[in-house]
Amino acid sequence: RPRVYFIFHKPKGVTTTVKDNFAPKKVVDFFSKKEVKVFPVGRLDKDSSGLLILTNDGNLCYRLTHPKFQIEKEYLLWVKGNITKDILDKLKEGIKDRGDFLRVNSAVVVKRDKCRSKLRVVVCEGKKRHLRRLLGRLGFPVLTLKRVRVGNLKLGKLKPGKFKKISAELIYKLTLGNWSKRTSKDN
Repeated sequence: RPRVYFIFHKPKGVTTTVKDNFAPKKVVDFFSKKEVKVFPVGRLDKDSSGLLILTNDGNLCYRLTHPKFQIEKEYLLWVKGNITKDILDKLKEGIKDRGDFLRVNSAVVVKRDKCRSKLRVVVCEGKKRHLRRLLGRLGFPVLTLKRVRVGNLKLGKLKPGKFKKISAELIYKLTLGNWSKRTSKDN
């Protein structure tokens, strides 16, 4: 079967799953039943929005989600509270939470107002609710979370609920850095 690749701007309130009888709206509901069956690469929790890749290519999914490949995922977040340099350092050092070690690769404050901070955060590994748990444990509840980049693939101006089909060559180049990194079984 031919492999297909979509970038999707997941709206807040949509569940990142293929099957869930209790979820009122799932990411796959945005795709026609006539399209080849696709599945999400990784996940964004129901309260988050942003870039999600959907495909039927299991190799790409594995390479983008397994931590050993160190693929960057970039997020913009609004958190409650005033993030200081010490907190940014703590985010990079990491903490233990429910048996998981949670940390970020980089974090910068891009905007502040009276009681909130807007952060740009990069992670190469994503545990369940990783950023919400990490920031929450440090006393900074996440108000909004939006994924804006996977590798060099950017969300850009794609509107919430919209998707765009892209070529295999482009998705591999932008996410893994090189089309030639495909394995021989992919050809």
